[in-house]
Amino acid sequence: MQTTLFSQQDGHEGMEITCNIKVVIAFEDAAAGRHAQGFYDHLKERLGAEFEFTRYQWSFNLLQDALVSDAAAQDAALADIVIIATHGTSELPKHVDRWFQAWVGRNAGPMALVALFDQPSVSAETREEVRASLARIAQTASMDFFAEPPHSPGETKADFINRLAGKI
Repeated sequence: MQTTLFSQQDGHEGMEITCNIKVVIAFEDAAAGRHAQGFYDHLKERLGAEFEFTRYQWSFNLLQDALVSDAAAQDAALADIVIIATHGTSELPKHVDRWFQAWVGRNAGPMALVALFDQPSVSAETREEVRASLARIAQTASMDFFAEPPHSPGETKADFINRLAGKI
């Protein structure tokens, strides 16, 4: 998280502190991207008074290109929050795994890896495998891991975002 201090002059006393949270969103397709955008908007709404946000978005398809993947890895290495938005109906593509390998451990310590699943799962087993894989990546990078839908019955999206916001 980048913190900027602005001193107030010309008769104004004190300082203004601005914290910038860098968010990287990697998404499976347009539907998953819209779901991630909704989550991001809700997070910004919840924390917007306290923080400024910088967002980078990369589709899984774009991550197939080596140059794009390298740029996205640089963004993720500097991010505070990385959001993965997928349907959870199949394993993450190999090129997305390679993207993770390019930045995990290179960063200055992002706060969180967030997994978003935008559709009811056809296979709960497959979704759980994706969730477990992302949890291992988060553990390797010493990041907190959050997954939607949450395991807690009755937890709402607002509760989920409040748990994430509590870590920031």
